[in-house]
Amino acid sequence: FSAVLATAMPATNFHENLVDGHWTQDHTASPDAAAGRGFIIVLTLFAALGGFLFGYDTGVVSGAMLQIKSPNGGLGRGSALSKGEQELIVSSTVAAAIVSALASGVLNARIGRRGVIRWGAVVCTAGAVVMGVAESVWMLTFGRVLIGLAVGCLSQTVPLYLAEVSPARTRGMVNTVNNIFLVLGQVIASLVCCGFAVAETDQGWRYMLGLAGFPSAVLFLGFLFLPESPGWLVLFKGDNAGALQVLARLRGSSPEAVQDELQDIVDEAAQQTEGSGDWSALLKPGVRSALLLGCLLQLSQQFGGINTLMYYSATILQMSNGAGAGECGKSEDSDPFSGENKLDICLTAPIATAQLVGTLMAMGLIDRLGRRQLLLGSLFGVVVFLAMLGATFNPWLNLPQELTLYVMIAYLVCFGFGMSPIPWTMNAEIFPLEVRSKALGVTTMVNWMANYAMSATFLDVAEALSTSRTCPSAHPDGAFFLYAVISAGLWVWF
Repeated sequence: FSAVLATAMPATNFHENLVDGHWTQDHTASPDAAAGRGFIIVLTLFAALGGFLFGYDTGVVSGAMLQIKSPNGGLGRGSALSKGEQELIVSSTVAAAIVSALASGVLNARIGRRGVIRWGAVVCTAGAVVMGVAESVWMLTFGRVLIGLAVGCLSQTVPLYLAEVSPARTRGMVNTVNNIFLVLGQVIASLVCCGFAVAETDQGWRYMLGLAGFPSAVLFLGFLFLPESPGWLVLFKGDNAGALQVLARLRGSSPEAVQDELQDIVDEAAQQTEGSGDWSALLKPGVRSALLLGCLLQLSQQFGGINTLMYYSATILQMSNGAGAGECGKSEDSDPFSGENKLDICLTAPIATAQLVGTLMAMGLIDRLGRRQLLLGSLFGVVVFLAMLGATFNPWLNLPQELTLYVMIAYLVCFGFGMSPIPWTMNAEIFPLEVRSKALGVTTMVNWMANYAMSATFLDVAEALSTSRTCPSAHPDGAFFLYAVISAGLWVWF
């Protein structure tokens, strides 16, 4: 890693050119601008592994669950997992992420952005090992909790770190790379699950879950060499000279331009300190309305059912072919390597890829069409396809089961180009500087809490609201109709 970074940014003795945090007058050679851009690329790719882990660890459970819940799944119990146990395994990661997302604010101030990312990488690696060797539901859940603690911190800290180290002119693009890596992690998770299922690897779910330890180890090693953010050095350490050295490595621009950027950081830090206030500042009239909008944007993302489809996509496909549960209809196949189970696992790959396609579309549309237009168009498509998804499970309509997959793909493309990026983008834009960190903390917590509520209750809600009285566990039409109605209400509000 040090060799890679040395190639991206040739070594320079900055101490010879800096005196008390300022460039000396006899400095004549400025760093190479191309090398500075190369260093930013290397830094971005390493940091975006945090987004990749977020996507992989939340996406891999969908394919792995079909093997885990089987009586032959490898937990040594000889019976299938109950709905409650499945929901516990899935939602425990999200519950832990709520806690760590709130704690990350304190950790970021105390140990720095780089320290939090390294801590998250270590915890993620430990969680992957625990999941890989788990012999009970509780041990597997503990591993999922460790993963949640890691991704909760990483989901907060990686975008913050990238925003503070990237140049203003490329800041949006750099953070978009993190979002793309997040969705890419879900796609890779689907492909990994498919590969182990097709190969009929005994207890393949252990490898699916355990493989998360490799990118997290790479993330940790990379951040042994990457620098701390200049913003943290100025705001929490008062180390202007250290921040100037980091900026010189990152920018590769003239000493005067680097000095000007440092002064901007110092001025911004002073404004944040002076305007930090207490939590009551969030209740001021202008801020209160922005906070309401920010929370509704995050709720609309989760109540649109996105993580229900991502966490339970393989299970939903099972339901579409009548294998929703063993007590009715077509019995659930206890063989995790049956043809239908392997097909359901592999079909999660095009489902995840659909959201990636939508996210890539958003890069070219978000500034051209504007936030509100893209939000309304995406949300309208979400409403339509959620209603259609519910219709595919309605026992009276008797629609072809293949339609379920096509509707899920269309839903995720629509979600990806608007509802996926816009809540995060707008939340970063609508709050005054002096309350931005606190307001973002609140709206992010709302997102994780709604995520938990959806993932922890989907199977029970799907059965309770099913229009089928003979086999409700295989016909979750009512749940998708409910999500469509909520999304329609939010579309009208926006």
